Amino acid sequence: MVLCLRLLLVFALYTITRLLFYLLNPSLFTDVDTGYLASLMYRGLKFDASAIAYTNSLVILMHILPFRFRYNKGYQKAVSIIFYIVNTIGITLNMIDVVYYRFTMKRTTAGVFQEFENENPTNFLSFIWDFWYVTLLVVALIVLMIWVHKKIRVKRPYLSFRPYVYYPLSLLLMAIVGYYTVGAMRGGYTPGTRPITLSNAAEYIQKPEHRAIVLNTPFSILRTIGKPR
Repeated sequence: MVLCLRLLLVFALYTITRLLFYLLNPSLFTDVDTGYLASLMYRGLKFDASAIAYTNSLVILMHILPFRFRYNKGYQKAVSIIFYIVNTIGITLNMIDVVYYRFTMKRTTAGVFQEFENENPTNFLSFIWDFWYVTLLVVALIVLMIWVHKKIRVKRPYLSFRPYVYYPLSLLLMAIVGYYTVGAMRGGYTPGTRPITLSNAAEYIQKPEHRAIVLNTPFSILRTIGKPR
């Protein structure tokens, strides 16, 4: 339950960043009424699920390891720190595209690391200053994430279970979570499902530029790693 609530928090944050992506660039997306925007937001959850499953894979694994030490305070603190780091990166990437999309007209892909490998790192500080309102939004979202995350309390009801109950139950839950995590990564749960890619967003849009609303930046980067530019 704690894992589900934490992942739902990430879904909510990705949805907020998608909405901000549209609201701060309305002139770049034509013919998007309220109903259609809601549809794009809903369809985007499929791509969010894939990105969240990939980026939070270590967090998920640490939640479902079938050992009692996962309830230790030190262990839980490590889980929280990793959660904060990976999802801060995800939020930041999505919000950077609020601005960067205006220059490229596409979601950022893995090719961006080659494009800027020779750039002066101090240019990033200029970005933070020039687009201060985006920086403030990123900080606000991170603070919100940490605040809500701390409200989700880890309870320890299973510690009283005897080993012959605790370990089979833990292994069963591990198998269930593992199944749904892999399915989320691939974008489906049927045996013949092929992993979703950027092109799958075209199934849900009326105009090519709307694809950027459906997608999210972490997904776009993950799916283009090692691919030709």
